Parts: sequence; structure tokens; C-alpha cells
Amino acid sequence: MFNWIFKTFFRQMLVLLLLGGLAISVVFGFLDYQKERQQLQSVMQTNAELLAKSLSLLVADDVRYRHHFELWNRINAIFEYSQQKQRDTTLFHIREIAVLNPGQLVIAHTTPKEHRLLMPYQHPLISELQDVAGSAIAARWFGQPQPTLLLRYPITFGNEQVGFLVLDLDPSPLNELQQALAETYLLYGLLLSFMLTLAAIAASRWFSKPIEQACESLPELGSGQLSLPALNARHDEFQQLAGAIEDADQRIHQATLAQQNRQEELERRVKERTQEIEAFSYSVSHDLRAPLRALDGFSLALYEDYAEQLDETAVDYLHRIRSAAGRMGQLIDDLLMLSRVTRQSMQLEPVDLSQMATEILAELREAYPERQVSAVIGEGISAKGDPRLLRIVLDNLIGNAWKYSANQPQAQIEFSAERRPDDKTIYCLRDNGIGFDMKYSNKLFQAFQRLHGHEFEGTGIGLVTVQRIISRHGGRIWAKAAIGQGASFYFELPNQPSLDF
Repeated sequence: MFNWIFKTFFRQMLVLLLLGGLAISVVFGFLDYQKERQQLQSVMQTNAELLAKSLSLLVADDVRYRHHFELWNRINAIFEYSQQKQRDTTLFHIREIAVLNPGQLVIAHTTPKEHRLLMPYQHPLISELQDVAGSAIAARWFGQPQPTLLLRYPITFGNEQVGFLVLDLDPSPLNELQQALAETYLLYGLLLSFMLTLAAIAASRWFSKPIEQACESLPELGSGQLSLPALNARHDEFQQLAGAIEDADQRIHQATLAQQNRQEELERRVKERTQEIEAFSYSVSHDLRAPLRALDGFSLALYEDYAEQLDETAVDYLHRIRSAAGRMGQLIDDLLMLSRVTRQSMQLEPVDLSQMATEILAELREAYPERQVSAVIGEGISAKGDPRLLRIVLDNLIGNAWKYSANQPQAQIEFSAERRPDDKTIYCLRDNGIGFDMKYSNKLFQAFQRLHGHEFEGTGIGLVTVQRIISRHGGRIWAKAAIGQGASFYFELPNQPSLDF
């Protein structure tokens, strides 16, 4: 229930206004009902006192001169008349009338079967009336065992008090009036509740409608055409809110246009740079290779034809020239590979990485039969990506593990994978080679940055190429290692890679 109330601002305002209005109406209705009820009781008691006064004057002579028979007949006649003629026109009914002498003994009564003459008055409630001296009236309301208004009124003859008049009144008509009054207030309460409900709905819509319109318009924020007429029609804080939202819309729109312009300019520059890189790549692949081939060829011819005429230093120089030319050629090949990896389109399909890693290790064992390497390849390791690019990734990572574990008598290489709850898979290529110092790990994926000397072959481009390929697939790559304790390269790939790069 509370979730339903707090789900919308409209419901919160509706419930708040409705409960507030009902609480106020109930309090004021209850207070007004109590006031009316007290007024009815006051009127009844006043009328009862007037009746008692009239009866005391009527029977004063009979009491003073002890005309008991006439007194008896008189009060019974009055009792019968009240029962027959005034039952429906008064606020109360007379149950009984008793006349007492100054000694509180009964000298006349309307119910002779219950009271005997010249005996103390035995009414069950008479003892609870205060014994008020003088001519004051003693009256009290009783609720049990039945609703009762009991009065004791002094009977005086001249200045002499000659007895007391006791009236037992039934306030049932008053109760009926009170019940009718309560029903009237209940009807008014229901009508007021209905009116309060309508007023609460109207007030809630007055508050919530501008907010709803603002919420509906917020998805258009930044279009530059946002309009909030319902808020602008107001002359309160909602109008200020509309102005602030529309101003923010214009600012965001202008910022979006500026961002689009910057993006277009950036794309234009990237396109120009790409064209320059392609031109450079073409130049490298054609213009630089010819001089390198000439350099390598003439140095080889010089060595083969004139090696006997050269001393050891000159021969060493020729070997160094040929070695440098070879490294330069390899560097050119790696740069071209990096360029192609960045530019070529991707063809996504399921790739069996376990089989691919097994094939790469088989090729390495064939190329280096003297190496004894223990390899553990996890079964069923797969990914969704470009097979050619992922082959380059495993070629480089497994090749590095093979290369940097060459000094270990029992080299070990392990390839495994773990599926994560966020729908990504983490792959791990681990070796027990020489490792590296983690404080230099920021250089791993930078071009031409190498963490080892020339005792290991390489150009410093391989891991950069791997990082580019993983990024194009929407993943990332990182490494953990320690000097002399091997290295572990981790990379993750989503199941649905992004083609945007």
C-alpha cells in the first residue's frame, strides 16, 4: 500500500491533502457535536428545573396543610397527563414524582407499590445527590443502570421550606435527538469527505501536472526546441523551473552542436592522418625495402667474394650491417602489421582458441626441436571475434612466453579461461620465464619500448599490436609478473564485441 502511495507525487499530494482535510473536519465536527450535545442537555435540565418549580408551587399548599389525599391525587393526575399528552413534545419523560417532608419521608408518590407513606424514600440514586442546604436544586445525570436525570427541588410556602419534590426523568428523547444529530453530522462528514476528495484531486493535479510535463519533456533536453507551456502559464516557482529547464535545453543544444563540429573536425583530421599513414606505409613497403635489399645483397656479395681479403674486424662489420638490415626489415614488417591491424575490417565469428593455441605451439616445436616445453592448453576455450586478428594475439603472446622461458630447464606455458558473471571472459597466458619488474609495466604496450636487452629478439611492436586488437574487440589486456618468476598476461573479451573503433 505504501509503495502505491509513494510511487507518484500526485498520489502523495492526494493522500496528504485528503488526510489533512479529513482530520480537520473530524476534529471540528466532533467539537461542534459535543457543543450541540451539551446545549441540548442544558436545555433539558433547564426545562426540568422549570417543571420542578411549577410542580412545587402547585403542591405547596397541600404539603403545608398536610392534605395528603389531595396531594396524592394531584401529582398522579399530573403524572398521567404528562404520560398521555406530552410524551412526544418534550425532551424527557417523567418516570416518577415523589413528595417528601422535611424529614425525607414519603408523603406522596406516583408509584405506591414501590414506596410506602411516611417511609424514607428508597430511590437507588437519591443517596448520590448532594445534600444541598437551603432552597438550592440538586440535579444529576446518571448513565447506569439506565439514562436518568434526577432532581430534588425544595417546596416552600412563603419563606418556610415544607418539603422536597423529587423528579425521576427519562432523557430518552434527548438521546434520540442526539442520535439524529450524530447521523446528521455523519452525513455532513461523508458529503464533506467527497468534497475534500474532489478538492484534493484538483489541488494534487495543480501541483503534479507541471512536474509530469517537465518529466515527459526531459528526454527532449538538448534538442533546442523544448517548450513547457503548462509551467510557463504559472506565476510561481514552476514558471522559474520552466525557464531554467528551457535555458538548460538551449545550453545543451549549443554544446552538442559544438561537440558535433569538433567531432567532425576530428574525424576529418583522422581521415587525413590515415591517408598520410597509408601513404607512409606504401612508401615504407616499397621505397625502403629496395635500399635494404640492396644493402643486404651487396654486403652478402662483399662477404662471399672478398672475405679472404678482409680481416676479422671488417668481417664483423659486414655481419653487423647484415644483422641491422635484417632487424630494420623486421621492424618495417611489424609496423605494416600494426597499420593493417588498425585499418582492416573485422569479420566476427566463433573462434576455437584452444585449437589455435595448440597449432601455434606445434609450429614452435617444429621450428625449435631442441626445446623441451611443457604446455597446458585448456579445453573448449573459445571467443567471438576476427580469427585473423585473434591469431595474431596468440602468436605474439605464446611466442613471447616461448621466447622468455628459453633459459628455464623445464619451461612451462599454460593457456586458460574463466567466464565472469558480467558476461565477459578472462583469458590467461602464463609462463615461468624470466618475468619483468612490475614498476615498468606501463611500458609494455608502448611502441618500441622493451623491458629486456638485445639477448632476446624483438622490435617492441608485438604487444602494441596485441593491445590494439583486444581494444578493437571491446576488451582490455593487462599483465602480472615478477623477476625470475614468470609472467601472466590477461585479456578479456565480451561475448558481443563492438565494431566501432
